[in-house]
Amino acid sequence: MDDFTGMILDKLEELGLVDDTVVVWTSDNGAGSQLSHAGDRPRSGRWSMEWIPGPWRGGYFTSLEGSNRAPCIVRWPNKVPAGKVSNELVHEVDWFTTLLSVAGAKAPSDRQIDGMDMHDFLLGAAEASGRDTILCLQGNRLQAIKWRQWKASLFQQDGFMSTWSPYNMPRLYNLEWDPREEHEVDFPHGWVVHPMAAAAGAFLKTLVMEPPIKPGTPDPYLPPKPGELRPEEHLQIGVITQYVTALTRAHDDLPEPPHGISHSAG
Repeated sequence: MDDFTGMILDKLEELGLVDDTVVVWTSDNGAGSQLSHAGDRPRSGRWSMEWIPGPWRGGYFTSLEGSNRAPCIVRWPNKVPAGKVSNELVHEVDWFTTLLSVAGAKAPSDRQIDGMDMHDFLLGAAEASGRDTILCLQGNRLQAIKWRQWKASLFQQDGFMSTWSPYNMPRLYNLEWDPREEHEVDFPHGWVVHPMAAAAGAFLKTLVMEPPIKPGTPDPYLPPKPGELRPEEHLQIGVITQYVTALTRAHDDLPEPPHGISHSAG
């Protein structure tokens, strides 16, 4: 990986594009649990490596910090301050909005966009990223909520291949005191669940206004227009407000999707 990264950086320098290129070196997840691969090494033929999540616990496909946290290095000469280190929260989805802003473009306004614009934070104009909450989802299951240095786990899942089970009540951890999420904090700290629940409820509300596209949906897909779906009622489930959909107006009949099969009459 080091070699490939160097090749890309060398090519940018060769083409004279260093000052005009934002390089982002990161990952879409933290450590894996254990990787085993059939390789072409002449002696062993196979190799395995235990991934190290640093001071955190857990790996890929869990909601533990060892899965969520990934290294991120950004290079843009004379724009992004060199040698600066930050522990501010930045989500992978923020890169879409941020890089559009850096390029002088704007994110679409006709749909729900989860990413935040980190332009000022990236360039050193702001010390804070502006993001204080991250929702940890596994598929369509909200598994944990992180707010500032606090983490509320709604499910237990310790490993990639392990099963998951819901907690009767959220389990709360302070990641500054307990980065491995091993010591649940007591009731006096339970107030932090309220801003967490507000953030989760706001996100769930957007899923009502613009539901995720279901697998197998044929093309062409027509998304709901603004205001067509609205959260009319809500249900209080535990500490999180969940919304139900009210359909205010339906699309006209959808066009017949092309199926690639035709025949001549006669």
